[in-house]
Amino acid sequence: MYEIVINGHSFSVDQDFISGTEIKNIGMISENHMINFHVKGLKDPIQINDNDMIDLTRPGAEYFTSINF
Repeated sequence: MYEIVINGHSFSVDQDFISGTEIKNIGMISENHMINFHVKGLKDPIQINDNDMIDLTRPGAEYFTSINF
């Protein structure tokens, strides 16, 4: 089980990899929003597209935010 944070809300997922589309579905985020992946140690977030896959096996919670575009 992995913990992810989407727009300040915690969710548990049981898969090792998660797509941008799955992040939107879990966080109930509209299709017209962009997902940003905040990585500890990086100044700027990484933009996540719907088909991008994020490896959740790394230590720590993964933190995502959405922005309307």
